[in-house]
Amino acid sequence: MPQAKDMHIDVPLSNLAIQLGSGGGFVADTVFPVLPVQKESDKYYIFEREEIDDDVQTLRADGAEANEIEWSTTTDTYSAEEYALRHLVTKRTLDNADTPLRPKQTTTRKLLGKLRVGIEKRVNALLDNTTTFEDDTPSVKWDAGASVVIEENVDDAKLAFVKQCGHEPTHIIIPKAVSKVVKRDSTVRELIKYTQSNLLVNGDLPPTLWNMNVVIPGSLQNEAAPGLTESIDFIWDGDNVILVYVDPNPGLETCSVGYQFRKAQEGNLDIAVTTYLVPNRKGEMVEVSVINDEKVVCTECGYIISDVLT
Repeated sequence: MPQAKDMHIDVPLSNLAIQLGSGGGFVADTVFPVLPVQKESDKYYIFEREEIDDDVQTLRADGAEANEIEWSTTTDTYSAEEYALRHLVTKRTLDNADTPLRPKQTTTRKLLGKLRVGIEKRVNALLDNTTTFEDDTPSVKWDAGASVVIEENVDDAKLAFVKQCGHEPTHIIIPKAVSKVVKRDSTVRELIKYTQSNLLVNGDLPPTLWNMNVVIPGSLQNEAAPGLTESIDFIWDGDNVILVYVDPNPGLETCSVGYQFRKAQEGNLDIAVTTYLVPNRKGEMVEVSVINDEKVVCTECGYIISDVLT
């Protein structure tokens, strides 16, 4: 077991891990912003919507005192867990590399990729959930050939969203299979062909649609059990389209569909890479870790158009 004095937080590799955090088709950080926290567990506030209640008299007679109202909050808790993986880079590998840093960088990418898959799967399970969020299923499926259906369904969902949340949705999450159907829809193409110069530049939808940021998850996972033939599929592999509100300035007192409560390690490093020598194995261990809790903090800030494909 390495002693604390023998372990080293590798800042360059940690910075690499942070830079890699949003790549590879992962969307968790986009829809569940990372909220830095000081403690591994704590409370956060849930604000009510008293300001929209028309239950008090606001008119004041000359010389009278203004009516006094009350507003309140409830609380919930987060509890961040540490997720970590490690890999031994042997001295032989380091000696034969063009630069010793290269094997460590590759190892960091591999380890972080596995951690990112875990975060992505947990966020997917939280968001793609019709028991948590209000939803509506189209009577006509989007791939059934009725062109006007898609925009009509999105408009209805946005209207329901605003009524329950008070905000317009900022992002629309469209799984890969659904995005291929949407991009071929003639009404959608007509809607954006004069306003989106980058339409289908990368073979998919433009970055904004219906005044929402388009999020098309692309991260993959092997669904097969260890040792069995690979079964590769998208993590976001369903046919639910999800509308969410993500606050542009996330914080404990802001309204957003969800957060990743992430505890900093070694100061300002939210993803830490630790390296230490393992003499009896003739190598250097590279370990990547993150202390995180993914939580839905506002169920009213999400809405699902469910089962859109046949």
